[in-house]
Amino acid sequence: MWPPRSSGASVRSGTDLFGVSFASCDLRGVSFEGKLLERAVFDGADLTAATVSGTKAGYASFAAADAPTLKGVRAMLVGANFKGANLKRSDFSGSELTDVSFEAARLHEHRPRSAHESVWAACP
Repeated sequence: MWPPRSSGASVRSGTDLFGVSFASCDLRGVSFEGKLLERAVFDGADLTAATVSGTKAGYASFAAADAPTLKGVRAMLVGANFKGANLKRSDFSGSELTDVSFEAARLHEHRPRSAHESVWAACP
């Protein structure tokens, strides 16, 4: 069955994934926490609820990845490519994002404001 399905899996400790390709893979819920992901390719992968927190993922490619809830807290993502990726509710707090490309990426949900929110937004 292609693409391979890996939902909820965790990558074994001590595993380095330098330059590995996960293009178009189903990686929903997979944890790569603390792993070396330098130059790894996740192009077109489904990374819903996946975790890359604490990773070193410099120059990794996430182009066109579906990652609406990707958790990348305290990750080193220098030079990473998120071109066209869906990152609507992703969390990169405390991460190194130098030279990262977010070209045409969806970074937040577009929802109309309610009348209540509009009133409060207008108040000082």
